[in-house]
This record gives sequence, structure tokens and C-alpha cells, in this order.
Amino acid sequence: TGSGSFGNSDMTIVTGNGMGGDNPFGTVVTPRTWNGRLRYRSSADLPHMTVDDMVAGGTGELSISNCTPGGKIHAAYSLNGGGPVSSTWGTVYMTPPWKNFPSSPFTADPNGEMSMSLNPPASFSGRTVWLQCLDWGSATLSNGVATTIL
Repeated sequence: TGSGSFGNSDMTIVTGNGMGGDNPFGTVVTPRTWNGRLRYRSSADLPHMTVDDMVAGGTGELSISNCTPGGKIHAAYSLNGGGPVSSTWGTVYMTPPWKNFPSSPFTADPNGEMSMSLNPPASFSGRTVWLQCLDWGSATLSNGVATTIL
């Protein structure tokens, strides 16, 4: 129990805090130590999120790729800023409090992708929204996305 530091030439793991529950954007639990295995991927293989054409009172498109085929994808957004915030899964590029999408988690298709239409309310015109997702199968965060709703 307690804190420790472990590493190799690619990374260092510093233990002491953890995230609780099934929600990857959940509550910090401390003290906590790491007692598992670690899988990691190169940046070229990381989950990737894009958001296109966000129009207040209209639609936009959210697309996520490079996720675990058939796996769960948790997606969240913040209206408060782009972080950064350290988490069990890496850097979250959203400022708390963030909110899960109502239909999250999503299921990736057989190619590890998913997309959906978004309907930002008319009152969001001119606001910036920060978004990010977690590929639950690989426990890997996507890039962070900031977009201004037109």
C-alpha cells in the first residue's frame, strides 16, 4: 500500500491516487497503489476524436476512431475549460466539472470507430466546448478537442 514510483525507458508510474467506480471520469480515491498490469500503445494508435460543424440550434458530428473493436467508449464534455487534469488514464483536457454524454458509454464498431450527430442548444452559440473520450478496452484517453459552437 501507499505510494511508489516504477518505470522503464518509455514511462514512469507514480502511485498514490486512483479513480473509483466504473466511470472513468469519477471520484479520486486516495491512498491507492498500482497493483496490476499495464498495456500501452504508441501515439499513432491512440483513440482519436474529431468534432465537425457544431451549429447552435442545429447539428454537429462527433467521430471517434482507433478504439478497441466492439469495446466501450466513454465520452465527456466540459463548458469550463481545457484542463489539463491528471488522471489514472493520463491527461484529461477538460476542466471539471465535466459531464458524460447522455448515451455514454458508446460501443465501437468492428473497426474501432463510432460517430454520432450532436444537437447543441441555441443558447450555446459562441460558447467553447472541450471534449474527450476514453477507450475502456485499452484504458486510453483520446486527444482533447476544443470547438466553438457557431
